[in-house]
Amino acid sequence: MRRRNWVIPAAVMFGVLVACTGVHALEGKKGAWERKDGKEAGLEAKFMHKARWILGNSGALGLSDQQVQAVKDLKTSVKKSLVKQDADIELVGVDVGANLKEKKIDVNATNSLLDKKYDLKKARAKSLVKALADLKGILTDAQYDQLKKLKAEKKK
Repeated sequence: MRRRNWVIPAAVMFGVLVACTGVHALEGKKGAWERKDGKEAGLEAKFMHKARWILGNSGALGLSDQQVQAVKDLKTSVKKSLVKQDADIELVGVDVGANLKEKKIDVNATNSLLDKKYDLKKARAKSLVKALADLKGILTDAQYDQLKKLKAEKKK
């Protein structure tokens, strides 16, 4: 009788282990536009992903050498622009932090810096939207349709 007392708890523990493994396995199924925390990735990630996807499938899309070079050039210029914009945003953030550490905070000056910081962030987002439009504009209509087909096939 005593030997059978362990069977039920062992079965319950095995069930819990199997259930946890299944849930953990499903966590890895993230889309290309999702971050690990489940939030949607930003415009920068969307642009870079689309550029890599286009370059990686250039043969299947039938891109010309000029189109491939245009995508590479656009990707490089966007990277350079983002580095500069991020540095400007960071510098304004440093100034805001310095103002907040003062004993007497100049509210007007800090608010002005905050406005400048978020204007820079807005300009960054708008430049990424333009870059995405430019990237899609490099492709012909037929190539863009082929890109959509390739993505649909990959999802299957």
